[in-house]
Amino acid sequence: MKKAMLCLLPCVVIFNNGFFSAIAQPTLSPATFYELRGGGIEIKYFATGITGEPSLSYKDANQAVTFNGDKIRTLHTELGDLVSVTLMRGREGGDTIFSLIIPRVDLAGERAPVRTHGITTKNKIGVPRVAGQQTKNTITLLMGSGSLLQP
Repeated sequence: MKKAMLCLLPCVVIFNNGFFSAIAQPTLSPATFYELRGGGIEIKYFATGITGEPSLSYKDANQAVTFNGDKIRTLHTELGDLVSVTLMRGREGGDTIFSLIIPRVDLAGERAPVRTHGITTKNKIGVPRVAGQQTKNTITLLMGSGSLLQP
């Protein structure tokens, strides 16, 4: 005779010594808000802000700026989402870009610790152009949390 077990909540069913048992699994939700800091940089990132668009606040010793909507560029990669903003427009294209790796964070509760990296890219483009490396990347360890917090 076959035995069956119905599990109404997300669970794992285990068959052991002729008996079924169910272990409830928590319902997981993706984080939508990240609060991170490290190396003198503070970041607040909403994957979906009040308007339904992303919002990123960046603060360091020299500036505090907020970016919304199409000012934020997102690229989905194997690393996670690569979120980039232009911190400073330079002459002849020598921009300073900040990129944040947003790892996938599944939440069983309200918050989860997050450890990731921010990359500050300075483009050294001038007139006349010179041979050699044109970008300098500085990688900063960022730590904080991911949560379901809504703006």
